[in-house]
Amino acid sequence: MPSKIIDVKSYSDGDPSHCPGAGWVAVVPPTIYLEKLATLWVQNHGQHINGTKFYLERLPASYRLFEKARNKNPSYRDKRLFGHPSHKFFDSPNRFYPHFEHLMLHGSNIPKADTTVEDMKKRGGPPLAKKKDVDPLRALIDKLKLHSTLSEEYRENLNMDWRSEQKLLHDSVLTAASRRSWLPRLGEVVLFVRSLGGEICRDDDTKQYKVFDVANEKFIGDPPWEAGVITQIPEEMLQIQDVLAETDKDLNVTYSGFRVEPLPDPLGKDKRVSKQYKYVPAHHIRPFVFWHDFLNAIPGSDWHLTIKHALTIVSSVSMLGKYRFKGVWPTADLHCHAMYVGSELICVGDAIRLTPAPAASDMDRVTDVLHVTTIKLHMTNLDTAGTDDADEGHPYNSTAQLFGKAYTIDKSRAWSAAPLTQQEMLQTLPSVMTSYHSWYPLHNPQLFFQVPFTRVLGRLYEEEAMQLWFPKSQAEESSTSINNAKKVNENVNPFLLSALSQGSISVRKGREISRSRDNRILPNKAFLWTSSRGETLDIATMNGMSLSRYDTERDTDQIDIWKRATRVLEKTAGEEDKELVQGVQAAKRDVSGPLGIAQTDKGEGEEDGEDLAGREESYVTAGNDEEPLNGSADSGPSFQLQSEIVSNPSSSSQGGAWQKHDLATRFGLKRSSAQLDSSDNENHPKKQKRYPVVVVPLKSPSLEPRSKRDADESRPQGSMQQAKSMLARFRAPKNDRQSSDIKSEATSTETIMDEVAG
Repeated sequence: MPSKIIDVKSYSDGDPSHCPGAGWVAVVPPTIYLEKLATLWVQNHGQHINGTKFYLERLPASYRLFEKARNKNPSYRDKRLFGHPSHKFFDSPNRFYPHFEHLMLHGSNIPKADTTVEDMKKRGGPPLAKKKDVDPLRALIDKLKLHSTLSEEYRENLNMDWRSEQKLLHDSVLTAASRRSWLPRLGEVVLFVRSLGGEICRDDDTKQYKVFDVANEKFIGDPPWEAGVITQIPEEMLQIQDVLAETDKDLNVTYSGFRVEPLPDPLGKDKRVSKQYKYVPAHHIRPFVFWHDFLNAIPGSDWHLTIKHALTIVSSVSMLGKYRFKGVWPTADLHCHAMYVGSELICVGDAIRLTPAPAASDMDRVTDVLHVTTIKLHMTNLDTAGTDDADEGHPYNSTAQLFGKAYTIDKSRAWSAAPLTQQEMLQTLPSVMTSYHSWYPLHNPQLFFQVPFTRVLGRLYEEEAMQLWFPKSQAEESSTSINNAKKVNENVNPFLLSALSQGSISVRKGREISRSRDNRILPNKAFLWTSSRGETLDIATMNGMSLSRYDTERDTDQIDIWKRATRVLEKTAGEEDKELVQGVQAAKRDVSGPLGIAQTDKGEGEEDGEDLAGREESYVTAGNDEEPLNGSADSGPSFQLQSEIVSNPSSSSQGGAWQKHDLATRFGLKRSSAQLDSSDNENHPKKQKRYPVVVVPLKSPSLEPRSKRDADESRPQGSMQQAKSMLARFRAPKNDRQSSDIKSEATSTETIMDEVAG
């Protein structure tokens, strides 16, 4: 990989007399700081070049890096940067960077106004390091260390993003798990075509997928495939026939179809292509997990650029809906409702196809399926890891694991020679599995089967959908080629084997391409780990709303006000916090969260303090104890989705809250009248309800939508300036403060700030 040296200006406030005590050894050269500071510099100043490593020429004069072995574990060495005139050290490049950047930009030895040496001495701790928010996961790990065992709900009470999204997030996961598997889900990457003058069919002569002109009964060319992100799902119920051709609909495609936004380059800066969204019916879409099947006959040079963008993120993972932390020191588990793996969203309750074990002779022969009951992030070696997750010390190990009941179609691999009866399938299996009619238990039914996320091939799709996407003639052909490679048990149904194996080549090759292309994947790692789906895709907007990383309104002042509001909610605020929050509420300041969603009135039956974990009890039932058993199985939590999940969410009490505050429109899940044709507006029902669904997990700083348009429409002109003026007044010395002239204005919707002020 090519490298480039960044010149360092001569400015420095370094003090050569600032040196550590005995036992510390100078690090020459200080490679960690030279590389990380250079990387941060080029990223913040638009000088980054993909595939190039950057290094500083040197550190500012009189700043030196030292290291020292830990007393209890000499194999690990703490690194500290000395030289600051306050004689306090820096413990990571990230903490030193703000001061380094200030020196390089301003050429002054005086620290920034809000990070003076005097202020640092009052705060204590590393110099120039702003007080960090409490990391809830780190707090739980420290609590586990203190008590040895712990089982506690996961909450981020001081994160306004997290608070404002919990109900929507909970509903989105349950909705996705209860819908039919073949329907695309929010945040998933798919293949799609904008317009189609026929149907997508397989030409048996050329073995290619082409557009078939039904009227003239002939193939007319290749589908113009693109890759995009699902950002809205249909309001109208779809039928299985919609997989191949659109059935009669009461509503136009804006309501009966999917909104798909083209995927920009996750490694590039230009994100404008995502604005070229399109509403398309279901038969214009194919799961991206089958990209090789639909594109293998089309030259790569003819592929749309978005397809290459999508291949970049195939080796990616992000957890969604964290809800419980459990552990016995020094290991712990963070339980989640769902996770994104590559292009797909996997939820608790799904049936997923498993890739063969690494030792298998044929990696494209898929026979096993897991009915997922638990998804968790498993953390180990907590006792040997550092206590500061942001420093350069040794981190704890973590990996995503899935638990559930596993089944196979291969009788030779089954735990029992007898297949499940029809009654057993109806009682124990999700509906997507019952359509295949032939399953054997892969292990003792009293145990739970555990697999790493690396073995996730993708969701199991309904048999009817697979028959429409991949007709029988191709299924027989695929089965024949697999049998030629390796003799298969004669009791394996050829179509079942083909249906389960479909897409295995796509995933295997896609992950290879992703690992070679995505420079965000760390060295010696096979997957990209991110905190949210938005971070994985690195998109700037979703449904026309800016994500937080690209949101020009999400400035320091706004975030500061949110933090003060959360402290009021948690009853840990001082008088200044309370006064500021009340003044901002009077100015009708919009601090309702990253999606611009105000907190709703509680629906019927909802009680104060209701949260994610509490609501979960009405949908899932806990099973056996979670201590692991022997072998490859685990008795971990058996969460089984109950039948009431499949009911339409719009009929529940939460539907009333949505309608009352029009949250669906603000969230982008319900289209505004401007998005409809005038002919449709006149006859369209006034109250359309959508399933309340959230796309990304909320962990600050993450990439959640926030609507500048909605914010501008919902608050008076100048209220933001008034709020910031008030914030500046609170930051000023008390004797310089002026009384506020902000006047109260009537509000029509309760916001989170209203709850705080009340």
